[in-house]
Amino acid sequence: MGKQVRIFCVTLLLLVTSSVCAFAQSDSQRVQVSGYESKNPQSETYNGFVEVFRNAQRETFSEKDLNDVFSDFSNLIMTGVDTTQLVNAMQGRETSYFPLKKLRKESFYPSLITRYINSTNQYQRVLSYITLASAGDSSYNSQLLKAAKSESFKSGKYWAGLALLYLRDTHTSELFDFLVENEEFGDAHMAPFYLRLDKGALQTTAYEKITSSKSKARILAVQSLSVTDLNPKTEHVVREAVRSWEPSMRGYAIYTVVALSMGNLKELLLPSLKFKDTRAISLKALANSPTSSDQEYLESLIPPNGEVPEDILDAYLESNREASVKRWLKLLRERRVSPNYYFSLYDKKLLLSDDVLDELRKTIRETKNREIVNNFLRALEDRKDEESNNLLIQLLTDPDSTTRYWAAFSLKGKSSALLVEKLPVLIRNPGLRSVALTELAIEHKVNGLQDVYDKILQSDPGQDWYRSSLNYLAAFPRKKDGDLFKLTLQSSKDVFVRRLAVTGLGNLRDVSSVALIVGALKKEPSFDQNAITYLIALGKIKGDKAKLVIESYRNSKNDSVRDLVSTLLSKW
Repeated sequence: MGKQVRIFCVTLLLLVTSSVCAFAQSDSQRVQVSGYESKNPQSETYNGFVEVFRNAQRETFSEKDLNDVFSDFSNLIMTGVDTTQLVNAMQGRETSYFPLKKLRKESFYPSLITRYINSTNQYQRVLSYITLASAGDSSYNSQLLKAAKSESFKSGKYWAGLALLYLRDTHTSELFDFLVENEEFGDAHMAPFYLRLDKGALQTTAYEKITSSKSKARILAVQSLSVTDLNPKTEHVVREAVRSWEPSMRGYAIYTVVALSMGNLKELLLPSLKFKDTRAISLKALANSPTSSDQEYLESLIPPNGEVPEDILDAYLESNREASVKRWLKLLRERRVSPNYYFSLYDKKLLLSDDVLDELRKTIRETKNREIVNNFLRALEDRKDEESNNLLIQLLTDPDSTTRYWAAFSLKGKSSALLVEKLPVLIRNPGLRSVALTELAIEHKVNGLQDVYDKILQSDPGQDWYRSSLNYLAAFPRKKDGDLFKLTLQSSKDVFVRRLAVTGLGNLRDVSSVALIVGALKKEPSFDQNAITYLIALGKIKGDKAKLVIESYRNSKNDSVRDLVSTLLSKW
């Protein structure tokens, strides 16, 4: 097999970052799924896998046949590995951990799985490994363990070991050795599964391996302790690693210091603060320490005047301590940061929590650096409280256009009479409006602004405003807009613009446009997810031709599309 890791053959073209919900038309308009298309009409289905599994017993089962299994049934093979969950979500499917579990109850399964795992055909053996894992069948783990140690086929060894990890096998020490031999720590695919194994077993194995002569073994040992409970022995071995390991490896040990919130670190970390490669992680350990002396020492590293070094700012931000995150916010308010300082909100649970909300809002109000303010506005996106909403509404008139955009963007999904009152005034003001306000107007059903968007379209706007204007007109169409939508459908090369025109024609219940809508649908890549906007429009227009098209998706492999079709037909 040419590649050890499966290739996910779905390309997503996004208009904006968006999660796809079952019938969310606005979301479906923003996502186009394209890429690899299977020639197997039963791809992605349980029955299709069963047929392939039963037919694989022929002696000529080849590398191509195995690759076809990976590409045609990626939604059923060891889901949760790599990006399967994302792909399933985009295809309207739920992700289950053992998607082939019922295969074990099939009458043919015991004899075929035994035949494949003992086969002299290396591709049949790999098929057995991935099937055992996907079916949650641990009864062959002893053979998988043997294959992970001695399988002559390199890819076979990889999939046997990964299957054991996926099945959460109890041979932790052997799996540790397997990872050391086969995992690329810079691009780890298997290590996350290892770290889900029994914590006590991980701890015991780490104590055993942390003095290994192999650097990869020592790294995996100390890193695996990061997901276990802190106890005196763990603290001792981790501290010893920080003290004795060479600087090029020491950062892995300090990572575990951070993860376990260890304290009394000043003397331990002083040498590491002098090395470029370990300074940042050492600062994070100090910021995360529960010990007051460590906090005082970190504070002493901040110069009394001038900008605060970014590595110290990052250490405070990434801490799990509420006081450290609040200290970071205070430093931002004091304007002691570089104008170019950048930070990400990703995975910053404490920063997004109720515990620091007051400090966060205070920082938004008082910080003059608009880049920082704009970043923080997204932290209020999921907030429903009145104070946060009012702050965002206030910023809709901010002098900075990016601030206005993110304030509007973060107001999506929020109910506010004040916002609904202000939207028409804001949208009619060329100096204040943004495309995000259009989304809010549609969401809150603010009709009566068609004249504004007519003028924008006549001014030859850029792509964003063209789409935004058409979006509003499609949501609140007038009869005369039908000609615009039809012309757009025939002439535009922009798939998302065509979908907006389809939405407009659907809202007009324009029976004469069915053929145009069907023609536009045929231009889409033939992934059923791409049909959602068209099916919704045809469901509104109704008629025999529209119904035939909708019925053709009744057996879609896409769960969301099938559910949508069922709903549309039930209301016919």
